[in-house]
Amino acid sequence: RPTAGHMLRSLAAGPHKLIETLWNCSLPIVAEVKGRTSRMGLHMALACDYTVCAESASFAEPFVERGFSVDSGGSWLVPRYIGIARAKSLLYRAQPIDAATAGEWGLVTEVVADVQLTSRSEAIARELGSGATFAIGVTKSLVHRSMYTSLEDALVNESYGVEITIRSDDFKEGMSAFMGKRKPNFEGH
Repeated sequence: RPTAGHMLRSLAAGPHKLIETLWNCSLPIVAEVKGRTSRMGLHMALACDYTVCAESASFAEPFVERGFSVDSGGSWLVPRYIGIARAKSLLYRAQPIDAATAGEWGLVTEVVADVQLTSRSEAIARELGSGATFAIGVTKSLVHRSMYTSLEDALVNESYGVEITIRSDDFKEGMSAFMGKRKPNFEGH
């Protein structure tokens, strides 16, 4: 038998730390999903900002059929993406869902043909990476905070976000490009 507390320590140092790092990363992260994705792999995709999956992908939460409860952020992430009723079904029943269902439920951002998976995820990563990544990072933080704050608090947080981002080089470049009717060349500063 395992020693008392060993799972508390190992989850905190490994899977939980990874999920928290992905969730809190200030840069936009694109996940690419193919094949069967379950447990921590699914939660890693949910902790990312944009998830592209292949039509042949499937998703499952088989924790309870193995006799233990969800970990690696699944109890927090899954309901936020697909709602409590669907989350309970996915987590309690351990029945896999296909990519089309994952797309309909909002578990993934985009479903593409298998042969387009890598090219599409790379295109999204390039698009986000060449954008105003400082502003994207602040926006990501605002979106995450808004999930557990009031509207009033979200509005105050947005004011601080705008105050910070209008002082960035990316803002200056974005405004210069807008005035010059050209595409901006952001550098993430």
